[in-house]
Amino acid sequence: MNTLLSKFVLQRLGATSTSAFKTASRAGFTLLELLVAALLAGLVVSGLLTLVVQLLEVDARESSRSETQRDMQLAMDYISTELRQAVYVYTGECLYGQAGSGCPQGGNSLATRLQGPLGANARPVLAFWRHEPLPSALRDDCRDDAAQATAAGVPCITGSSYALIVYALSTENPNAIWQGRARIVRYALTQFTSTGTATPGYRNPFDQAGGTTTADPFGSWTPPAGAALGGQAAVLTDYVDFGEGATATAVAFPTPPSNLCPETPPPTPTRYSFSPVTPPGPIGFYTCVSPSTPGSYQEVLLFLRGNAFGRPSVFTDTSFLTTLETRVQTRGVLERNGN
Repeated sequence: MNTLLSKFVLQRLGATSTSAFKTASRAGFTLLELLVAALLAGLVVSGLLTLVVQLLEVDARESSRSETQRDMQLAMDYISTELRQAVYVYTGECLYGQAGSGCPQGGNSLATRLQGPLGANARPVLAFWRHEPLPSALRDDCRDDAAQATAAGVPCITGSSYALIVYALSTENPNAIWQGRARIVRYALTQFTSTGTATPGYRNPFDQAGGTTTADPFGSWTPPAGAALGGQAAVLTDYVDFGEGATATAVAFPTPPSNLCPETPPPTPTRYSFSPVTPPGPIGFYTCVSPSTPGSYQEVLLFLRGNAFGRPSVFTDTSFLTTLETRVQTRGVLERNGN
């Protein structure tokens, strides 16, 4: 009896265990459920990653635009500070030697002669003369033996000489080291180098050929015949718009571009001179220069627009920036009054 009871209990336990095992073996997810879950998770993660990548690209693009605009503002401040020291500023017509300007024309115009140090793909936009302190080596010579230094052509009495400063918009890119559409190049032709030696191609504006002085010594200035201009040219800032940004966004210059410039007050209003006189489209660096009137300061309006194309995450020219504008009155001391 006990034996039969024991067998019956064991059989029932075995059946229960087998049923529980079979039920447990059927619990969990099927392969199809796992694939669907993985697909949904992948879509969610992909969406999140795409959003993160887009946010990072927007942040990098805005950083590039901000950095470019900051560079343009620094360049504008630098040019304005130096321009305030000018004693004479070339109008666009004089700079490019247009007929009727009273300045050297053709191959002897200042813009043409500047192609040597600036390159054929550079367009001078702003050119002026200012006082340049003598190098320390020459100041020492003047202190030790002023008579001998003066006899050698050193202006020891004034302690300075005239320097020609030129700012040009250039697309020159030797060795492909620049990445922007265009850049501003600063060129300086001083009478002496930093070591005190004479700079090739320099001539004092008040010591023209034959020792004569014209009524407009700066406007009529030319370097010695056949002389190559020395001096130094260096890039001031990169990522300047050369018209690509304005073209991509349908922003054009008026016709003629000189309409961008204001006029002098009545009774004889005269429009400021636009430079460069024949721009290749709506370029990002140009000026308006008031006429040079004896006894008065000149006024210059500077315009500068950057283009972030070439910086990280900027792949189109539509990221060109707002045009910066400033008005500068020259303060060079050369028979000028405040009127």
